[in-house]
Amino acid sequence: MPRVVRTCEIAAPPTSLSSDRREYRSPTGVLTLVLHDPVEWHMAAFGWRPSLFSGGRDVSREHPALQRLGEGRGLVAPPDLQPWAPDGRTLALLTWEDTDGVYLYDTEGRGVTRLTTGSAYPYSAQWAPDSDRLLIRSASGGMLFDDAGRRQGTLEWTVAPHDEGFTDWLRSGIVFLVARAARGSKTKITFYSSVSGGPIGAEDLDPADLLPYDAAAYAGLSRDAFCLKHGTGAWWAGVLLDVWHDARFALETNTLLLATCRPTSAPVPAPHVVELDFYVHRIRINLDRAPRWLSRLMPSLRLGDRELVCQAAERWAQVELAP
Repeated sequence: MPRVVRTCEIAAPPTSLSSDRREYRSPTGVLTLVLHDPVEWHMAAFGWRPSLFSGGRDVSREHPALQRLGEGRGLVAPPDLQPWAPDGRTLALLTWEDTDGVYLYDTEGRGVTRLTTGSAYPYSAQWAPDSDRLLIRSASGGMLFDDAGRRQGTLEWTVAPHDEGFTDWLRSGIVFLVARAARGSKTKITFYSSVSGGPIGAEDLDPADLLPYDAAAYAGLSRDAFCLKHGTGAWWAGVLLDVWHDARFALETNTLLLATCRPTSAPVPAPHVVELDFYVHRIRINLDRAPRWLSRLMPSLRLGDRELVCQAAERWAQVELAP
């Protein structure tokens, strides 16, 4: 039975994801999928263009169907995307062009298969390490498909608002989910059978337990407010103190790394003007005259509300799992 063996705090691991180019080498080493030239078509929603390389040579022109999948708003590249099936032939790709946009691309037959997930903008696609099973993660559960696009099963879960959760496969074929089931509940790691689809075990894995802080002193921060400014010395608020916002899993060692934010300053009223970084540009926004999209995403940051914010830093925990 899988379980948590031990946990500890660690230094921040090096960043492995590029903001403008991501490479995914096939398990056979023959082909490499490259996602590049991201374009922000909506606030924090980046669409990527695909290219395919063989032996260092760009063979994208030989795969026009793959190129068409990257047209329009482009492809989605979540941090935990695992696009290659173990046979090194089939790619699983997510597109922004339609809300149920999950496709399989056969690099040998050049065919495209659209998967029906019934989920609005699935979060990620992850192949099992040693089989043809594909996991599609969404807020309403996980869906399992084979490499022909046939639905194989469903993993049922509910994830709290502002918490996409994190999933991955163990070598045994068991799937795990790290997430809160509801606002205010503890984060758990839940293990699921990929055969029955049901949970087979769960343990608490909450940021407040693994990386404690004086939660009472920051209870007044709105749990619906997000980051005001990215970068060193960022001002953060509310929800980011309660959730794991980044995760990395190493199958070889069954080691899970999780990141959250911890306060480094006392709570203060939200400033009248905030700064945000967009690419190489820094813009200043008066909260009285904030764009409508900002008001929708961060309704608590209206100037009249004077919500509390605090400065924070990222901290990481390491979790060792028994398979």
